[in-house]
Amino acid sequence: MGDVPQLLANLAKLSEKLARESAALNDVIANQEATLAGLKLGLAADVRLHLWHSEDGEESATYLSYRKDLQGWGLYVYEELNGEAQRATRLRDAARDDRVDAVRAFPKLLEALEKVADQTVTDIREVTKDMR
Repeated sequence: MGDVPQLLANLAKLSEKLARESAALNDVIANQEATLAGLKLGLAADVRLHLWHSEDGEESATYLSYRKDLQGWGLYVYEELNGEAQRATRLRDAARDDRVDAVRAFPKLLEALEKVADQTVTDIREVTKDMR
């Protein structure tokens, strides 16, 4: 068995590092969210972060989303249970592991937003082409 005081001292050092790195992660999230908000796209997109299947046949998925909610446009994570969306959480308030996975998924979310924006431009052109 290890030396408890030394192990606690090691954990204290790691706690400081974890707090610093978590703050840096939160800064990245805040900057990405501000950049997206500044684009004023007014469009939503989602990408799946995780998918689980339980032994009893239930399916659960976690998503990263850029959308408008009661708190305004922003980055959110939400879960789906058997296809039904559950309560969304602002990404900056989500669990650390969800925030890490979400930052890894930012490129996929940006690609999804790009596809939605392209399709929206096409749709607008199509419905207004005879009215210009």
